[in-house]
Amino acid sequence: MARSLLRLSPGLCLLFITLVASSSALEEEASQKILIFASYNPGSPWTDSVGNEIKDQLSIYYPGAEFSFEYMDTKRQEPTEARLNKLKNLYKNKYKDRHYDVITCLDDDAFQFLLNNRDELFSSTPVVFCGVDFFEDQMLTAGKNFTGVVEAFDIPGTISLMLKLHPDAKQIVIIDDQTATSKASQEAMNQTLSRFNTIVSFVIWNDMTVEELQRNASALHEGSLILLLNYNNDREGRAVTHEESAWILRSASSVPIYGTRDVYMGFGVLGGAIITGQVQGRLAADMAHRILQGVPADDIPVIKELPSSYIFDMLELRRFNISVQRSASSAPIYGTKDVQMDFDVLGEAITTDQVQGESAADMEQLILQDAPADDIPAINEPPGTNIFDMLELRRFNTSLLILPSGSKFVNQPFQPRADLNNRNLSGLDLSETDLSYSDLLGSDLSGTNLSRSFLIQAVISNSTLIRANLSGAFMPLAALDGSDLSGADLRGATLLGNYLMGSNMTGADLSGSLMDQAMMDNSTLVDAKMDGASLWAAKVSDANLFGASLINAFLERSTFVNSQLKGANLTGASLVGANLINATITDADLSGADISAARCMGANLSRSRLVGSTMGFSNLNGADLSMANLSGSYLSASVFANSNLTRADLSDANLESAFLNRAKLVEAKLVNTSLPRAHLEDSDLSNSNLERADLTNALLGGCNLIGANLNGARLLGADLSLATMKDAYLSGANMVGARMNWADLSGSSLTESQFSRAELFGANLTNCDLSNSDFTRAYLVRSNLSGCTLRGAKLDFADLSSVDLRNSDLNGVIFANVHLINADLSGADLAGSYYNSMNLKGTSWHKASLKSSEMVRMVFSDVDFSGADLKNARFSESFMNNLNFSGADLRGAIIEKTAFEKCDFSGANLEGIKYDDIALQFFSISNLQGAKMSMDLQKGLEKLRSAQIPQTS
Repeated sequence: MARSLLRLSPGLCLLFITLVASSSALEEEASQKILIFASYNPGSPWTDSVGNEIKDQLSIYYPGAEFSFEYMDTKRQEPTEARLNKLKNLYKNKYKDRHYDVITCLDDDAFQFLLNNRDELFSSTPVVFCGVDFFEDQMLTAGKNFTGVVEAFDIPGTISLMLKLHPDAKQIVIIDDQTATSKASQEAMNQTLSRFNTIVSFVIWNDMTVEELQRNASALHEGSLILLLNYNNDREGRAVTHEESAWILRSASSVPIYGTRDVYMGFGVLGGAIITGQVQGRLAADMAHRILQGVPADDIPVIKELPSSYIFDMLELRRFNISVQRSASSAPIYGTKDVQMDFDVLGEAITTDQVQGESAADMEQLILQDAPADDIPAINEPPGTNIFDMLELRRFNTSLLILPSGSKFVNQPFQPRADLNNRNLSGLDLSETDLSYSDLLGSDLSGTNLSRSFLIQAVISNSTLIRANLSGAFMPLAALDGSDLSGADLRGATLLGNYLMGSNMTGADLSGSLMDQAMMDNSTLVDAKMDGASLWAAKVSDANLFGASLINAFLERSTFVNSQLKGANLTGASLVGANLINATITDADLSGADISAARCMGANLSRSRLVGSTMGFSNLNGADLSMANLSGSYLSASVFANSNLTRADLSDANLESAFLNRAKLVEAKLVNTSLPRAHLEDSDLSNSNLERADLTNALLGGCNLIGANLNGARLLGADLSLATMKDAYLSGANMVGARMNWADLSGSSLTESQFSRAELFGANLTNCDLSNSDFTRAYLVRSNLSGCTLRGAKLDFADLSSVDLRNSDLNGVIFANVHLINADLSGADLAGSYYNSMNLKGTSWHKASLKSSEMVRMVFSDVDFSGADLKNARFSESFMNNLNFSGADLRGAIIEKTAFEKCDFSGANLEGIKYDDIALQFFSISNLQGAKMSMDLQKGLEKLRSAQIPQTS
């Protein structure tokens, strides 16, 4: 190629170089590598909000950038020293060959982790942090290569707002926990409270269980306010999401709740001076962009103050009768910083900054159109007036268009805030009627047409709505608890935040309905149809959904604790972050469902179909998945500890880094399954099928693999120490660098397997078939290979010290630089074997068959060949000291260029032996008592001995 380039003209050379340089520049620009390193878990609204904003903003400048995400999961797994060390080791292996141009880290745990470990893990890669509560300038010494955004919550602004909207408030209860985030903001909070303690008293609840929090919150009365700062772990270590903490307070307390985070909005928090994840992400992305443009991180100042927006939830404003005009009037009190108040209130003549909830603007427009009901006309009309009873007109579906003009009506109850308790309204046509805030407690609405009606916050508890038509009805926050909706048509209905506890919806059609945050505990939904419905953060615990259809339903963050879902159809459903603890989901279909980051501890999913489902980062500790079909599923980093997967189908599934400790996988099907770095310690995989499975660096210590099929499996670097693998099949398996110390593989088939550099210290391989396997540089010290078949095996540089190879079949095996010190090969078949360049001491070939074997450049010491078959064997260029050949058969053997001393040939058969003068010299000083030898050897020895007798005078 060098000669070809020399023939090019200078102009073409210049063009070629320019093109290559341009191509390299484009490639470099298009290959920016960015790591987003998060403290919490995927699916956390705060984490997703910040991370997605960083990615979106940087993608504008670098469309070809490669983004990687790493989650420490510290909200659900306490960041103890042991946990952090484990993560450090995990990341060290994961990122040792990866380079990133910049790292963005989210929240305190990730920030502290990188402060301590960045240089060791990521070679001084610049770091941009955000969401950090606790920050001091001295953390970043010169040359640290860190910068970022401090999460400065506007607590003074929020408290000022609370006192402005509630001037009669006597007490503010602050909700906090003991997480790193809360501890980091403790000092700033104390400074803030001291500024207001002359106006209002403060109580801090920061060490309560969920039950204690609910009980205490329910006891608060008028004059108290709640400020929710952070509540992600209760005193017992129970993990609580931001949404759950807000809703726990909302459902228990009758006083207003305020917050400082956008993730609380829409879950019962009235409002506050809010810091949003988008702002944090946008600022962090801008800093990362500057670093990628060549600005050193140390030259970019840390941002310590953030803009906040006053955001409100209209439903909560209505709940506490706070007018929009009053909430948007003047700035907060008590000398706080002057903030322009662009309130986020849905509807009305106010600038909109954010909207809480789907279709919220439409909903609030209807709410804001409420007007006083018209007075009911008196009956004493003048003669000739046509008067009609509206109830009867409705009952017989009579159109008002056919009535005489000027008609008057009585009984017009169908209007907002109507009192219709215990009324018989069955069969009426109330379509498109506005019954918002009405009372229909105990009413009979069987067969009633309420399609496209408005029932905002209506009370319909303990009512009968059998086969009622509520399709397209708009009824957020309505109460339907204890009602019978069996067979009802609720297609496309809006049931946001509805109370449906204890209701009967057997056979109801809720397809396409909007049921976010609905309360449906103890409800009955047998055979209900909920295809395409949205039940985000809905509470459906202790409910009966036997045979229900939830195809493509949106069930993220929903709760189904102890619920019955046997035979349910959940294909394509989204259950991200759902709570399915102890739920019964047997014989259900969850094909293609997304169950990522879900809690399924103790759930029963036996015989269910989960083909192609996504369950990454889910917790299925103690779950029953026996006979379930999980083929092709994504289960990376999920927890299956103590779970039952007996006869489950996990073929082609991805279980990378999954936790299956002590799991029961008896007769499970794991063909082509991806299990790199999976934890399978002490699990039961007996008679399972792991053919062609990838178990690279997997941990299988102490597991039961009796009768398992591992043919063609990849076990590179896997740890199988103390595993039981009796009668297993590992033909063609790759165990390079695997650790199998003290493992029991007796009776297994291991033909054509790869054991290079594997550790098998003390392993039991008795009666195994190891034909054509490769043990190059393997470590088999003190292992038991008695009765094994090793024909065609490769043993170069293997350490077989103190190995038991009695009665093994090593016919034709080549021993090159093999350690056989103190090895026992008694009775082994070594015919045609070859030995080269080895130093053997204490090795025993007692009664072994070594016919036609060759031993070249060997050093033997204290070796036992007694009774061995050495016919036609060849010893060349070797040295033998204190060898026992008693009773050995050496007929036709060749001993050349070999020295030996203190050797015992008593009773040996030396007939036809071929030897040189050197050997003859040593035979003459050896023990040949009772040995058989040919005439030429006898004569040679006699001649040599006679020459050694001194002549007498």
